[in-house]
Amino acid sequence: MKALLLLALPLLLISCDAREEAKSTTAPVEKSKDYVCGMMVPKASAIKHVHEGTEYFFCADACLEKFKADPKKYAPAK
Repeated sequence: MKALLLLALPLLLISCDAREEAKSTTAPVEKSKDYVCGMMVPKASAIKHVHEGTEYFFCADACLEKFKADPKKYAPAK
């Protein structure tokens, strides 16, 4: 049993290293903060809205509507 474990261990370590390399080659997802709920949302799939020349990103229509109703409450101070 110990001999089998000793033979399997190097293979396990090699396969773990290969998975780590595969993970590190993927491009990071660019995210932005939804200033209404505080959630980090992927820019590519977020709901976008431009207010006073700045683009804002939202996770849902409800957050966008809250922002539109009172942008000064949610937009970061410049």
